[in-house]
Amino acid sequence: VSTQSTGSSQYLREKMGEKPVTVDITPSGHGDTIVSGFFVKPEERKMPFSTFMDIMEQRESFNGVPYIQHQNGNFESEFQCLLDDVNEFEWASEALGSRPDVINIWMGDERAVSSMHKDHYENIYVVVSGEKHFTLLPPTSYPYLYERKYQAKAYLENTTTKEFEIVPEHLGRLSKTPVEIEQEVSEEHQVQVDAEEEEEEEEEEREVPWISVDPDSPDLEKFPKFKHARPLRCVVRPGEILYLPSLWYHKVGQSVTKNTKTEEKKRG
Repeated sequence: VSTQSTGSSQYLREKMGEKPVTVDITPSGHGDTIVSGFFVKPEERKMPFSTFMDIMEQRESFNGVPYIQHQNGNFESEFQCLLDDVNEFEWASEALGSRPDVINIWMGDERAVSSMHKDHYENIYVVVSGEKHFTLLPPTSYPYLYERKYQAKAYLENTTTKEFEIVPEHLGRLSKTPVEIEQEVSEEHQVQVDAEEEEEEEEEEREVPWISVDPDSPDLEKFPKFKHARPLRCVVRPGEILYLPSLWYHKVGQSVTKNTKTEEKKRG
């Protein structure tokens, strides 16, 4: 899906420059995961791509783990200047009966890990640099995975304490800086329209079905049925492709040489 040159940090800086991108921030690299009985999403921030690259190259000075993983076609919406570096897999379009619905690009380091989940579409993963480490389970493993509904929340960095707090989901969405988020929180306490209150209450109470067990470190006393699951594990290296059918469960980690992976999605 991408040329080799896209994996170069200098190439990316030259092509992307100051273009704004959506970056997910978590305290430990684990986003969209179960924490303290909640389904907790990352804090979302908008920042220039050059700032993201600076953070990745000097990560010790940044509080939290940044990860470009915003989906729903983020490659086409935020990385348009790289479209010339991407070629459609005609064999995949023919095999799956349609062109890609969306193309996503994910960028991060070895600290970013996804919890086990499933997607309702076909995935074609292409690694440009680094390695992606997949733990996979077929849909037939559902009885062993303890899927439950969790109230949706989000992380939000407290700019005074520098701690990441768990807050109502909408407060962690698409903000440029933690200061602006805190200002939004303050304003909400001062003035609220009834309709907005109802909408935010509904958002806060949204429940998400999610997998309770970590397949790489299962608590078999708490989740005894998982002993019947048989995870598959594979590593996808630069230039390699993984086809993941819809509804297959997957947890994804990574090791890093460079910081780019692209993904095509086709609806199943």
